[in-house]
Amino acid sequence: MSLETYKIKPNETIIDSDWITPSNHLTREKAVEVQNRIHWLTSNYLEKLVSANWKNLYIDRNDNRFWELTVSHGYMHGGGLPLLRCIDKETALSEYGFSLAQSGKKIEAYKIKSNETIIDSNWTNPSNHLTKEKASEIKNRIDWLINNYLEKLAAIDWTVLYIDRNDNRFWELTYPKSYMHGGIPLLLKNIDEETALSKYGFSL
Repeated sequence: MSLETYKIKPNETIIDSDWITPSNHLTREKAVEVQNRIHWLTSNYLEKLVSANWKNLYIDRNDNRFWELTVSHGYMHGGGLPLLRCIDKETALSEYGFSLAQSGKKIEAYKIKSNETIIDSNWTNPSNHLTKEKASEIKNRIDWLINNYLEKLAAIDWTVLYIDRNDNRFWELTYPKSYMHGGIPLLLKNIDEETALSKYGFSL
């Protein structure tokens, strides 16, 4: 498949890589192609809005349709078979609390401010004064930033280096409590150019 064929067509409402269900009429080889397409769409084409209960909500800014990423047969090695389906505005609002207007406002709120130097979702640290609910919202923001806003430069072990092309500041993603289920919470902090160079070999 080429990138043009990967893009979502106006008449598509579901992209399913489930080769186990007979009614889908998919071979394993074809299912792998579909999985690759879904991965490309969620990484490069769709804009991620929020995660909830192992599901992810995206929006296609070309037509403002909402898309939900789930998996079927989650018991399988690798976490199951990805399914991307279009959902209506009412479902997006009822299940995720998102409408088109809210998605725009949320995205603006998610973007990094010029005076920010740290974005921390660690609710177990008393000095952060975070509830679990607030920490979850901050984690969603970090997820959105690293998937849609920041540019990934390098990774070493469990740390990842990003750059914000709006002001060319470096940001490092770490997992302070990596022993916890799911690897949360996440910590995104601004680091200077000298640190980026010495640790990752990157400078401006």
